[in-house]
Formats: sequence, structure tokens, C-alpha cells
Amino acid sequence: MAKIQKISELQLTLSLFSISENYDLFYPRFSESDLGKIYQSIPWEDLVSAFGLKEKHLGRKTLFSPRGRIALMFLKNYTEVSDRKLIEQLNGNLDYQFFCDISLGAHRLTNEKIVSQIRCELAEKLSIDEGTRLISSVYKVQHLTQKRLIVMGADAIYATNKNRNFVTKHQIKTDFKPKGRKSKNYKEEQKIMLWIFFGIHTKNALEIGRRISAQKNISEVA
Repeated sequence: MAKIQKISELQLTLSLFSISENYDLFYPRFSESDLGKIYQSIPWEDLVSAFGLKEKHLGRKTLFSPRGRIALMFLKNYTEVSDRKLIEQLNGNLDYQFFCDISLGAHRLTNEKIVSQIRCELAEKLSIDEGTRLISSVYKVQHLTQKRLIVMGADAIYATNKNRNFVTKHQIKTDFKPKGRKSKNYKEEQKIMLWIFFGIHTKNALEIGRRISAQKNISEVA
């Protein structure tokens, strides 16, 4: 284990803000943290597909990748801080940058509204892959997490009477549009659903990550 040193002693040999130059030094430390365990347990590709997020190849590019936008919402729930504080911490925390798939280097993010913009974007897209049946998805998620599902998002095509009866019977909250007029607080309700979604899955991801890490340690000892 490398000894702790004063920053002033490193200035001539180490670029503190260059992840690319010192990846092998920084990433293992990140992987061993609780945040790193959450990162390793999350099925990123599945989530990016479920939310229907894609990289922009035309026009102004977004600062965060599709994975990074989802990660920022997990990080928001993990840190439990304001949007302004989250951006402030992201600027100076390499672990947070690894988690959000972004390397800021010497640059700083100054627009705290980007958190709210991403939150609204994901609230509109909270859904399950159209090719997956709702009921089988519920059982699959519960099997993987060993937790009872209490909230989920799904596209409008899944809002059948059969599926509505299923989620009602099992006391699962969804973002199905209610029959009839939308409530006056529909958009706010969508955001609340998003926070419930990420809140639950942040906790589950940490538990799964710790379990994977423990099993890995046991295997290495054996």
C-alpha cells in the first residue's frame, strides 16, 4: 500500500486532475469504495436501453453520456445533497467522476440546472424495454434483488387492464397514465416516481455490490 504523502511533494511527479494519465492508480481505489461496489453491480447497458438514451451525433453534444446521466441520478440519491452541492462535489471528486463516466480534468461544471434537466428527461422516459413482458419482468427483478418490487415504470403499451390488475393486486406503484384526465400534479408525480425508482435501486445496488465483493474476497482466500 502506497504511503500517504503531502500534495506539495507530488506536484512535480503527479497530475492530480488527469484520470487518463493515472487511471491505474485511481480506479482500483474507486472500485474498493461503496460507490465503486454500486457501480459494478448496476446493469448499465440494460438501464440505458430501458430509458431509451442515445449519444447525440448531431448538434450540440451533451456533457454526460447516456450512462453518465443515469449515474448522476444514482449519485444524487447516494449523496443526498442539493443539486448545487452535487455539482460542486462532482467537480473535485474523482470517484464521483468515475461513477458518472466523465473526466473534468481542470475544468469545472458551473450549471447546477443540468441535474434538474436530466431528472426531467429521465422522468419522461422511465420505462421498461418494449420487448419484455411486464409480469415476467417483475418476477425477474424480484429474483435478482431478493426484494419485493414496490415501484416500476413502463411504456403506455403495458397499461392493459390485465397489467393494471396485476400491479394493483401486488401493490406495485407504476407510472401508468390514469384513465381519464391527467391529474394537475402529473409532472411532479412523475419526478417523485423517478426518485423512488433511483432511491430503491441505489440501496439494492449497494447491497448486491457488497455481496459480490465479499464473495470475491472469499474466493481469493480459498
